[in-house]
Amino acid sequence: MKNSINKTSALKVTLAACCGLLLTLSCMAQPSNKCLSFNGTNSLVYFPNNDLQLSNNTKMSICAWINWSNKANADSNAVIMSVADSVSNNGQFWLQHNATNSNFQFTIQTDSLSKTTINSITNPIQGNWYYVAGVFDGTNVNIYVNGHLEGSAPVISGGNINAYNTTFKTTMGAGLNGNNEFNGLIDEVSVWNRALDSTQFQYFMCKKLNNVNKGIYDYWNMDSVNTDTIFDLKGSVSGICSNVTITNGGAPIGDTTTYLTNSGSGSFVYVNNLNGDSLIIDSLNFNTTGIYVYEVNAAPADSLIPTGVSTFCTSYYYGIFIPGYQSGSYGVTYYYASTSCNAGNRQSSNSQSSSSPISLVLLNNNIQTSYNWAISNATLSNSKFTVQTQGGQNDFMVGTVSNALGIANKNSVIKVSGISPNPFSANFTLAINCDKSTTVKAHIISLDGKLISETTFSCNQGVNQINFENMSEISAGAYFLNLSDEGGYATTIKMIKN
Repeated sequence: MKNSINKTSALKVTLAACCGLLLTLSCMAQPSNKCLSFNGTNSLVYFPNNDLQLSNNTKMSICAWINWSNKANADSNAVIMSVADSVSNNGQFWLQHNATNSNFQFTIQTDSLSKTTINSITNPIQGNWYYVAGVFDGTNVNIYVNGHLEGSAPVISGGNINAYNTTFKTTMGAGLNGNNEFNGLIDEVSVWNRALDSTQFQYFMCKKLNNVNKGIYDYWNMDSVNTDTIFDLKGSVSGICSNVTITNGGAPIGDTTTYLTNSGSGSFVYVNNLNGDSLIIDSLNFNTTGIYVYEVNAAPADSLIPTGVSTFCTSYYYGIFIPGYQSGSYGVTYYYASTSCNAGNRQSSNSQSSSSPISLVLLNNNIQTSYNWAISNATLSNSKFTVQTQGGQNDFMVGTVSNALGIANKNSVIKVSGISPNPFSANFTLAINCDKSTTVKAHIISLDGKLISETTFSCNQGVNQINFENMSEISAGAYFLNLSDEGGYATTIKMIKN
């Protein structure tokens, strides 16, 4: 059966300046974890107090999480953060991308006024989070991506960072003149008077920093916002946003983090000694040198939770970040402690009878493709959840549902065969198979979490062809099509608009 869907512009969001935007479809890597979204056209953060106290230092590090939304809608040498002037292009440092935005780049200018530039190996993929760090140790200029050293070069001359003068301006997301603009997300930016290394990055890369971290000069976590100002949690260098959006769905970080290396049996094993939980990550069909597991010590505060999930069994959840992940699958076995999910914690919601039987489900959220939590297709037995094939960067949380709803530990009733054409120009067709007749909600979401359109359609049992029309007004770029059925299952497909 064919259905024809016209796009509706429900909840379409634009913002002229930072103002603490909370999207109802956003699901964060942790509560209150926000990030800055730059549009690649006229977005900029500038700092009235521009001096980062780096004058004549022999060591420094600048670190940031970034996520490209659309490289095509950005200037060459897109800036993450820099301290420079607008006249002769003198300054102290530039953390940015190369001329084609195909690699990360870090430049230092020393007291001899010479500049040394080093490029990364990594070519960032749109929609993926990367932790980028530029490091100067007094002798070499280094660049790290996801905790790994990817480039190093000796400074041409001079041993100290160029002295600050009043012509220098500190900016984020673009250069001082509004050029070299970045299009995407920036989060967790920090400046240090230390030359950090891989060991230190492994320790704190995927967790929140604090004011006691040794050697940290400035720290903007993007969560501390007042109207259009992002606050420096360490110093006095707060930034003013211009045409920048504050949005949910920040970097993959938690309250604690553990860097896992291969155990020798082909598995990566995480054990939480405090509560007894453990995760085994195995059956990888791609190569990686290590995996980060981070723990968030709170339930997600601004998330879209599937219908029928009454409570969270635990007051925490886990996330998995795999440096350099592009594609492939892996398996996850989640052993939850019996004390975390005992009968006393399995409370039904007020809308359900207290006598309703309660079951546990494993919720997950793929932070690369969706801002929604969904009931996973994990199997449950003997206090463990098993997910045979999983992809991307994922958060996992144990929840409870009523058996009366018929959604506990089940697979989706909707199965997507594909989108055609993809990329599309004005229209596309969704091929979807429903195991039973149901109503499906479809949300088109931009890579930075903005809801572009919302529609609802009926999916009859069997194969359906759903036509999405009048899409020509959507800007070119990458988007997510998020689908959710009446049972609370959600799935997401990535698509490209020409």
